[in-house]
Amino acid sequence: MPASRDQTGSSILLDCNTAVNDNAGCGVRAPTAFSYGPIFNANEGGWYSVERTNTYIKVWFWARNDVSVPTDVRNGAPSVDTSNW
Repeated sequence: MPASRDQTGSSILLDCNTAVNDNAGCGVRAPTAFSYGPIFNANEGGWYSVERTNTYIKVWFWARNDVSVPTDVRNGAPSVDTSNW
């Protein structure tokens, strides 16, 4: 895993090999406390979106009151264009 990757969170581990780090993977710590647990619930949730291809996995999160939630996500569009995010 490259030391630098396009993300807003902080890398936890950089070695994604399943044979090391007790199979912990290449985690990323979200830059906000609104993404899980009691704070997530108190904020009435939010949106998660996942894009998986043969070469990468991308995950987005927006808190319920985040003004940057893409319109297609906020409105529940049947398809989305992640290149606009």
